[in-house]
Amino acid sequence: MTLGNQARLEAGCSSVPSTEGVINKGKGTHGPTGMSEITRSFIGTTVRVHVSISYQSWKDVPTELKDKIYELIEGGFVVDPKSKKSILQNASVCFRNFKSSLTTKHMVSNKGPERRKNNKYNHRMSQKGYANLTEEMKASTSNGELIDRALVWKKAGTTKNGEIPDIDTKEVANKIDNLLVSKRASHSMDNVTCDILSRAIGGNDPPRRIRGVGQYVTPSKYFYTAREKRK
Repeated sequence: MTLGNQARLEAGCSSVPSTEGVINKGKGTHGPTGMSEITRSFIGTTVRVHVSISYQSWKDVPTELKDKIYELIEGGFVVDPKSKKSILQNASVCFRNFKSSLTTKHMVSNKGPERRKNNKYNHRMSQKGYANLTEEMKASTSNGELIDRALVWKKAGTTKNGEIPDIDTKEVANKIDNLLVSKRASHSMDNVTCDILSRAIGGNDPPRRIRGVGQYVTPSKYFYTAREKRK
């Protein structure tokens, strides 16, 4: 992972040990509070600039580099020789906080798009979800009738312009249309024996999960409810 200096300086350094025994050489730092804030900020910046994020933990940072960090801090502050351990503890916490912030910002946030790339059938629902989309489709019907999950799945892959840009999704959508025609022609209303979506996609649903209806809906709950409502 390559990051510029700007990204390296964005993460803060908080919840660090006391910097007692360290006095700033510069001006405008009257009182212990000002000294503590400036010291912590300086230590955090020094660590972010000079310690590579390729190190898995502070323990992996070479002793020579840790000594360099301490020397840089000595150059800007009057340091009690006994405070070296405390300063390096500060540096350790700053390094850990920095690594954590990078993980949250640049790695965790990228997992969603990466997972979407691995999906064969991509939806266009944004954050609406299947359950809300189903309710929205039901509200648009005259009597709020139950919507076949195949139609919900197809709607989820359709843009606002009514188009299905993904080739694989469009092929399944065409199969859904053809199967719905056959289903109506045969007057079959049983979702258990004539499940359009499973036949169009091919194969069974993943264990304990139903595609096109949202989370936390089990197969037995969905098909039983659908059959009861259609009696």
